[in-house]
Amino acid sequence: MYNKDVFEVWRGVLTAQPVELVLDGGCGDGLSDDPWQFLKEVFGKTLKCVVGVDADDAHVNRRMNLFPEYPIIRGRIEDVFPLLRSKSFDVVLLMEIVEHLPKEKALLVLDEALRLARFQVLVSTPNGFLKQEKPEKPLETHLCGFTEEDFKVRGYETKIVSDHIIAWKKFS
Repeated sequence: MYNKDVFEVWRGVLTAQPVELVLDGGCGDGLSDDPWQFLKEVFGKTLKCVVGVDADDAHVNRRMNLFPEYPIIRGRIEDVFPLLRSKSFDVVLLMEIVEHLPKEKALLVLDEALRLARFQVLVSTPNGFLKQEKPEKPLETHLCGFTEEDFKVRGYETKIVSDHIIAWKKFS
């Protein structure tokens, strides 16, 4: 999903604030078109740490090998986010993860992300429900879908890119 067009949208909407600490919910394994490399490029020397959260053991292990300098929390975002202190991260990323949760839990995670972020929340998800069933990897099965309206009613700005919704909300 991460392609040049998506990264260009991100570049245009990411906060201009100096960002030191990012929370990446559902960070994945970091093997293809990784947003962490992009974040390093955009935020440069101000970026001190990206904290990943992922429930897939294989993803966590690969991520730890690729980025040993950054911590990974092993767990489901809907369980981990409520345990974290409010406004403790400059930016919260939810890239291609909310569609893997039941809609009610996904909406709670979006609310938690707003609570955790000091400057911005950035989300990407398929536009509508995109069927994806992976019985051998249940965490990768899509359980819900989103529309732009789902984000706009929560105060997010949106843009459609490559059949995906990019949604963001900045705080002053």
